[in-house]
Amino acid sequence: MQLRNKKGFTLVELIVVLAMIGVLTAIILPLSLNAGKPQAAVAKAKSFYFGSQRILIQYRADAPEKESGFLSYEKGGMSYTIGSGDYLYICAKAEKNNGFTELRLTKLDAPADGSAADTAQGYIMFQSAASMIETSTDHELLDRFNTFSMDEDEGYYFALVDDQCRVVMTYWSETDIEDFSKSTDTAAAYTKSAIEPTDNYYVDGYLLGAYPERYSMLGYTMFSEVDLPADPATSTTASATPAPAGP
Repeated sequence: MQLRNKKGFTLVELIVVLAMIGVLTAIILPLSLNAGKPQAAVAKAKSFYFGSQRILIQYRADAPEKESGFLSYEKGGMSYTIGSGDYLYICAKAEKNNGFTELRLTKLDAPADGSAADTAQGYIMFQSAASMIETSTDHELLDRFNTFSMDEDEGYYFALVDDQCRVVMTYWSETDIEDFSKSTDTAAAYTKSAIEPTDNYYVDGYLLGAYPERYSMLGYTMFSEVDLPADPATSTTASATPAPAGP
């Protein structure tokens, strides 16, 4: 008799319960899915840091004929050498199950006024970015990068390399950072960047991982704009400097 007196949920109550579950799921699920993203971003940057370091050291060692012994790359029949005080900037695009599908190489010149290049405070200009894909005439460096790529790699990997082929730092972003390079004059050869990683790993809406990790946690800049005084005789600013024909 007692069992007959027990009532189940009414239709309205069931709808209310299901609605509450739906609201909680909508709140909790994104949080759980995003919880590991910053750590995963840093892990990708760290993997690229050590992988690219090994490849670049060996690549330079295998090419002793390169001018000054520094790493060089070809573009448009010209050879661009990373000379003393310069930097090499690399962007590697990775596609899931395909590894690295493109490398963009850029020479970053030391300041035109002769001051020391400083990745935290100095003024650095991009020079002639070269794109390398698997159908390029020379894709050896891309092939070497793919010796440490994994099937799950995807997104965009960035590396800053000094004139001794030492990797200074690496970044990873899930999407290409379109405004990462900001034009400083009408010539495409010169651009500069002022991206600042923050402690929440997001920069202008992009999820970003950096290694060494202090570059993310302490708000270091990869490159930072610094205004140079104009020389009445020969301007040293990027906007007035013609694009060089070669290294």
